[in-house]
Amino acid sequence: LDQGRTEESALMFEKIIHVLKPRVAREGELTPYRSVLAVAYSRLGKLEEAERLLRHCLEISPDLSPLVVEKLSVVVYKQGRADEALAMLELEAARVDGSWINGSQLVIYRLGSLYYQRGRFREARANLEKFLERTQSQEARAMRRYRAEAEKAVRDLSRRIESMPPG
Repeated sequence: LDQGRTEESALMFEKIIHVLKPRVAREGELTPYRSVLAVAYSRLGKLEEAERLLRHCLEISPDLSPLVVEKLSVVVYKQGRADEALAMLELEAARVDGSWINGSQLVIYRLGSLYYQRGRFREARANLEKFLERTQSQEARAMRRYRAEAEKAVRDLSRRIESMPPG
């Protein structure tokens, strides 16, 4: 069953690429199309192409920075460049801190998740709690999934932090 879903997903992302690639080439600087195209490439494992498109999105539409940086950090991380992903998330989180810029919540979520993976538990919990606070009224299905993952991580992080020596 999973194999069927994987093949179905791959076909869907191939169709997205087939439709959007010529549109991006024809219509030029349309960042939303480039961003969706980059996600499709990423899901198919074509990470270098996804990264190229996302970096171009940042150049032509810096106002969409949180949305693009969140996606770019995932692509960079998948290529084994976790330090670079962390640095870009930290920079973007500092830039958008306290704002409700579209995508800023996911930057905070990704930053908290990466801190968690890096063993930076206090920073992870602080960012994931901030994410949960800022997204408590959001009902989108994807956001509910992120929130459930963050809630679980915060519970685990709290247990880990409580068992750590002070300091």
